[in-house]
Amino acid sequence: ALQQLFDSTGGLRVERIRVTDATHYPLSLAVSFDARLRVEFSYLTEVFDTAAVERIAGFYRRVLGAVVVDASVVVGEVSLVDGGERELV
Repeated sequence: ALQQLFDSTGGLRVERIRVTDATHYPLSLAVSFDARLRVEFSYLTEVFDTAAVERIAGFYRRVLGAVVVDASVVVGEVSLVDGGERELV
């Protein structure tokens, strides 16, 4: 639909757009898809450190991986911790 809009403008082109976005949330997630899925976490460094955000991203990756393997999976039933992490709890 967006491409049709651009095509109907007689060759109007938009290039090199840079968007800066900010939220008041301490952690946010932006997902986009062009040729591949892109996921970007933004966070307040006063609230989260890099290690914490990487751990959260790992949980997200596990959920996505489970859905890719079996689209009928119930997201709430996906284990967020692996065997080694489970032993720490």
